[in-house]
Amino acid sequence: MGAGRRSRGETGKRVARLFLGFLLVAVFCCLVFFTAYHAELIGGRTIPDVVGSGSEQATSRLSDKGFNVGVNEVESTEQLTGRVISTNPPVGTRADKGSTVTIDVAKNPETALAIDAPETAEETDTEAGE
Repeated sequence: MGAGRRSRGETGKRVARLFLGFLLVAVFCCLVFFTAYHAELIGGRTIPDVVGSGSEQATSRLSDKGFNVGVNEVESTEQLTGRVISTNPPVGTRADKGSTVTIDVAKNPETALAIDAPETAEETDTEAGE
């Protein structure tokens, strides 16, 4: 063989080493991406489960994660007044830091009606006579 030429065995070993090197680099890149994603350095932040929490506690947890918080009061007899019913975007999804997460907070319709109810029996009788 001439100078500078390699045998087939040497060429095969060189190709195998190159392939192994590329494979190791690819695995390393995947591990870096996986770690960064789970550390929430890339891909947004996971919206924590605040359903059932008080609105102040939920607002604090979401703000600590870097989200802006919007509050929407929703009539509900299934949840105590002031407790979070749901979030938008939903719990467990990812959103960019600084984006707005809206929490739906329970407002008991019976409590709202009690505020408008007459305070004394005289007011009830007066209104009934009209």
